[in-house]
Parts: sequence; C-alpha cells; structure tokens
Amino acid sequence: MQAFIVRPFLTKDGIDFEKVHRELIKPALEQAEVAGDTTAAVFEAGNIREDMFQRLLLADLVLADISIPNPNVYYELGIRHALRARQTFMIRAKVTKPKEQRTSADEVPFDLKTDRYLEYDAANPSASVPDLVQGLKHTKVSDRTDSPVFRSLPRLEEPDHSKLSPVPLDFARDVENATVKSQGGKLGLLGREAGRFLWELGGRRLVGRSQFKCKLMSSARESWELIKAVYPLDLEANLTLGTVYQRLGDLTASDQSLQSVLDSPLATSEQRAEALALKARNAKTRGRALWQGKDEKGRRVSALRSGMFFEAQDLYTNAFEQDLNHFYSGLNALSLVDLLLGIIEMEPEAWDAIYDSEDEAAKRKEVLKANRDRLATVVDVSLQSAEHRATQQDIWLSISQADYKFLTAKKDGAVAAAYDRVLGKAEPFQISAARDQIELFRNAGVRIERVTACLAVFPPVPPSSEPLRQAIVFTGHMVDAPGRTEPRFPAAMERIARDAIRREVASLIGALPGPALAIAGGANGGDTLFHEVCADLNVPTRVLLALPEGPFIAESVAHGGPDWIARFGALMKSHPGKNEVQVLGPDKKLPNWMREPAGYDIWQRTNLWLLEEAFATTAPNLALIALWDGKSGDGPGGTKDLVDAARNRGVNTVLLNTTVLFSAKSQP
Repeated sequence: MQAFIVRPFLTKDGIDFEKVHRELIKPALEQAEVAGDTTAAVFEAGNIREDMFQRLLLADLVLADISIPNPNVYYELGIRHALRARQTFMIRAKVTKPKEQRTSADEVPFDLKTDRYLEYDAANPSASVPDLVQGLKHTKVSDRTDSPVFRSLPRLEEPDHSKLSPVPLDFARDVENATVKSQGGKLGLLGREAGRFLWELGGRRLVGRSQFKCKLMSSARESWELIKAVYPLDLEANLTLGTVYQRLGDLTASDQSLQSVLDSPLATSEQRAEALALKARNAKTRGRALWQGKDEKGRRVSALRSGMFFEAQDLYTNAFEQDLNHFYSGLNALSLVDLLLGIIEMEPEAWDAIYDSEDEAAKRKEVLKANRDRLATVVDVSLQSAEHRATQQDIWLSISQADYKFLTAKKDGAVAAAYDRVLGKAEPFQISAARDQIELFRNAGVRIERVTACLAVFPPVPPSSEPLRQAIVFTGHMVDAPGRTEPRFPAAMERIARDAIRREVASLIGALPGPALAIAGGANGGDTLFHEVCADLNVPTRVLLALPEGPFIAESVAHGGPDWIARFGALMKSHPGKNEVQVLGPDKKLPNWMREPAGYDIWQRTNLWLLEEAFATTAPNLALIALWDGKSGDGPGGTKDLVDAARNRGVNTVLLNTTVLFSAKSQP
C-alpha cells in the first residue's frame, strides 16, 4: 500500500517536524506495512504540480499533519478531500499553551473540527507510534467516508484514476505476453511488482483481468481482493469476485460481492444483469448440492421443496429483465421453468403438498406456464438480435441456440443435430458447460428421450485429472567456479548434494501422496541436480530461466565445464511441452517501466518469479528446498534472498546446510 505524507518541514512554531517524521510517522508506516513519501520527493521528481496531484489522488492513504496553519498542508489536504472519499488520516501535535494564551492558530480549523485526528506529544512523538499504527491499520480497511466533501455530496463520484496515472504501455505489453502464454507465475510477478508504483491498482486490475481470463482463480482472487480492500464498492472488483468465489466454491462470499453490485446506484443494467445471473447460478448450485445421495424421484421432490431452483429461476428472470441483450440469463430462466414444469407433471402429489390447497397449486403452475411461454418468445428474439449483431462466429451463441432448440424444438433429432454442428468447433470447457445444462434434466429424469439423443452426439467425458497436491520450489548453490577463494559447492561434493536433495524430495512426496510439480532454475549444481532427481522420482518439473538459453549458459552453466553444459542441454530437450521452459527476459536489464529501482535486479526478480509460479499452480501445499550454506551470497538475488521471501509468505522451507553436508564427517 502506498501513502503520501502531507506535513510541514523543518522546525516551525516550536515543533521539530523532521523529528516527528523520524520518530513517529516513519516507524508507524513501517509497522503498518505502508510505503510512504512526502512532498520532498515531489520536489526532487521535477514536475511538482503534476506529480503532487497524482500522488494526492492515487495514494492509497494520505497522512496529513495539521499541527500548525500551514498553507501548503491545507491546500494539499483540500485537494485530497475533493478527489478521494476515503483513507485520509490526520495527526496533530497536542497544544501545550495555557488556554488564555491560545490564538486561532492553535485551534483546529472550523471545517475540520468534526473530523477525527490523532494527537501526539511533539516533545516525545515516539510515544504515539502504537496509536498511529492502530489508526493507520484501521484506515487501510475502513469503508468510512472521511472527506467532508463526499460526506456533504453523497452522490459525488471520484474521478477516474487511470486517466491521471495510466499503466505504462510496456507493462501492459508484458501482461499481455504472459496472458497469451498462460504464464501464471509471470502474471503474479507483474502484479506484485506493480505494488512499487502509484499506478499499482491500475496494474493489479490489468493483471487480475488476465488471471481471470486464464482461469487462475486463486491468483485472481488475491489481485481483486487487494483492489476491493482499497475500493470496497468497486463494481468491476465485486462483479469479478462474484465469479471467482463461485468457481472456488465459496458461494456465501460470492453472494456478498454480487449484492454490493446490486446495491450500487452506479451499476449499469448490464452489470446488474450479470450480478443477478451469477446469484442465480449460486442458488442453482445449492439446489443441485441437495441432490447428493438421492435417487431420481428424491431429486425431483427436493427440487420442489427446497425452493432453490425457483429462486434461481426468479433471479435469472430478473437478470434478463434488466438487460434483454443478456440472452444467457433469459435462456437459463427458460430452462429452469421448463425443468420445474416437467418435475411438477411427474410429481403432482409433491407439488400439491407444498400449498394449502390444490387450487393454489394449480394457479402457481399456470403462472409458471405463462412465464415459460413469455420467456420462450423473448429469448428467441434476444438470440436472433445477438446473431445479427455478431461480426464473427460466436461459439457461445451457437451453443445457446442449440440449448434453445433443446427447450422448444419438436423433434429430438433436430436438437441433437444442432448440438452436433457446434460441438466440433467448441473448446472442452464450452462442451462441458453445454453438457451440464442437459445433465440437469437427466438427473431429474425430465425429457429423458431428448436428453439421451443429445448426449449421444457429445464427445466422451474426459477423465478428470487429480488436482495438484503440492508444488516444490528449489534454490541452491551453483558448483564453484575454478579459483573460487571461499568454497561453497566443490565439484567433488556433487554426490552428497544429490543424495540430500533426493532424500528431501522423496520425503515431501511421501508425506503428501498425490500429483506434485517441481520448479527450479537451470543453473549448474543444485538446480540441475534437483531436476535430475525429480525425473528419477517421476515428479514433473518446470525450468525457469532468467535469460534466454545462450546467455543463461554463459552466465550460470558454462563455468562448471562441458559436462554441466551437456546436462543442461539434456534438461532443455526433456522439457518440450508448453511452459515447461520459461524465460523471464531477453537480457539482464530490468524492464523500462521499472525505472531500475535501487536494491532490485534480475536475480531477485527471478527469485520472486519462482515463488509466484508455485503460487499460481493453486497447489494447497508449497515447499522450498534450499541447498545453502546459510550465508549471504556474492550479490543480490542469491539463495538467502529466496529463502527470506519464502518464509515471509509462509512457505514450508527445508534447508540443506552445505556447511554440514560437505564437512569431513559427511564424506565417506
């Protein structure tokens, strides 16, 4: 989270503001995990006014010291209050003058008297650090409107932040390249690196969209939750999270996010339609969950009694009424009302038992029939309109047209033929969605002849793969280059290192049986040994290279000699599949959009990438094996860097201490 600090400088009116910053503001920001700059950084940047306006608007949090009537402070605070509704925190030195000696300059300005602020002792500012930390942490997550402007004008909208600080085009290109290749680790890395800049939320939004597009739901959840933490009412964040939580099985969280969209007066009819349709899907999912363990008749009775399918049907209908171009919701509403009418015909006694009288049950049934007829007509028009608007073939539209035939056509063969024409062009997940619609009828025993005819033209259901159980990341020393003064990994210790790595990999996969994936670089020494051990143990690996193959060999392989170069070549040859070998960048330079930040280089970047690749696998268990002497490396981005990063993120870390392994006692 980025903060911008608005305060006086030097010593004024007896207050040493540099001391306040040093002893109160800076440590409190660090403890609250907030990075912050003052207007001094703006003066150093060059374009004072533009940079200041951007920071005041885009900073996640503004901390303003209003201890004295400083014109610059109040000007900047006024800009912030005019542009941002939330996350502005004020502090003020306690006034120590006797009341009779105080002037208007010692009082809080009238316009701010009703606002909350933290008082500190200017003589001992460090004493207020705990209170400021608590206040900052609360402000980070609070949805309270603290701007008097936005409190007075509740329908006032914040300006579009992206127009004031757009995401750099080369960053966007990097995101697009990673998206095209479905490289979840790179997307995670780019999202985390965006956190260094004022355009963090724009960058996170771009990454979150790509993660969602690539179906990296756990990663997408992290990105969109970060945006929502700053903007709780953000429509795109809540709508996307509605789907993300749904895919991850948290229907309650999904409903909550979707309700935020429906409660917003700023939501468009299209957004409301999508939110209602997703809530309908949640209700339908709950209804199907109640079918578990029931026979066909039990499923039909459950559908009538639980009310979940009726709720879903109403929500889909409401979604369609919000936006008649949203044919998906109309089609689902039609499908559910048709299913329910079929169930009522097969279970009349169960239907009548729901109501106080047969007459009431009959009236409700007639309403459902009328809804079906109305929906059938309007959905047909909506589908035809979508077809006229389409500029190229839309597989989803073609599948929806076949779904419509399933519900309305007279001949079973015509429906099966409609599916047969489109399925050959569809992706597996599209085929699965189409099958799911038909399976709903099959599980209820409704329209069973049509269901059988249609399912016959579907390709066989592919066997479901067992989900990944764990991801194992490796980091470790390279073999010592000739003439190294302080040995770390002598070539003679290769067998000992291999055996130690093998024991730990075997232990990890033995403790958590099931599919595993191993991730490491391709340097000589530890990396290559790790890949070779995993191959022996039938654990698939991914090779993540900081540089293209040729430069990487020169940088991290060749000093080990011809044997290591040959083994690297064999490693590359054994990984021909998509994303089995990935390259971070064309050379050792950081991307232009990163502006060469101090203390960060390609090797540190590669370490973070290794971790992000592991997190992107969605494996519930992550581990890092480090072949390491426990010391700082020869430069930034070494093994210690990755070990520290992994520990900070809660990754199970296994250390293979080379000082112990390679000692005389460990040798045969």
